Amino acid sequence: MAEKPDVEAPEQPDTEPVTATVITALLAAQAEFPTIARTHTAEVRGKDGKAGFKYTYADLADVLAAVKPILAKHGLLVSQHTRPTDNGKTRLATLLHHTGGDVLDSEVVIEVTTANPQQFGAALTYLRRYQFVTLLGIVAEEDRDAQDVVPPGTSSEPEARTLPEDAAERLAKIVTDAGKTDKQVATKLRAFGVKDLGELTVEQSLKVFEWAAGKES
Repeated sequence: MAEKPDVEAPEQPDTEPVTATVITALLAAQAEFPTIARTHTAEVRGKDGKAGFKYTYADLADVLAAVKPILAKHGLLVSQHTRPTDNGKTRLATLLHHTGGDVLDSEVVIEVTTANPQQFGAALTYLRRYQFVTLLGIVAEEDRDAQDVVPPGTSSEPEARTLPEDAAERLAKIVTDAGKTDKQVATKLRAFGVKDLGELTVEQSLKVFEWAAGKES
């Protein structure tokens, strides 16, 4: 019987969780985000005899101009697209892509239908900015009660997107490898009002990762 030729073992692929890669990149980008000037003013009229108010904000163009070069530096890109729902409304998806192939995403339903173009356009413009800054952890407007600020036809709180199962498993491995005990993890999760990593939103998972990495107490 002929001897089997020596075969070099294939190089093992990088086993770092992909989720860790995009979160690490986002944390690095956040550290470089500048303070974004709020140069626009919106006025909200009062209802039922209540006084209205004004608030300042940075529009999406301002935010994009400030953070796009930093995102690109860290291999990140944000894309947004819409698609119809089964009940005639529109779903807005916001995705944070990393060059390594990982994606963090968030979605919200626009309650206004396209039958009212003016209100639909206002709601879409607001939610595009809201979703963009929320996913990246940017403060782009004064902290006001969302119920008073959002345009007609939008929910006061966009739909919270929890982590996919595989991402939650990767985050669990990151936390375990960081030496966090079950008791420490349970205490951290209680601060978010959840009992399991899979119940965290994308934004909350970023905070847990930062905590595991020792960047947050």
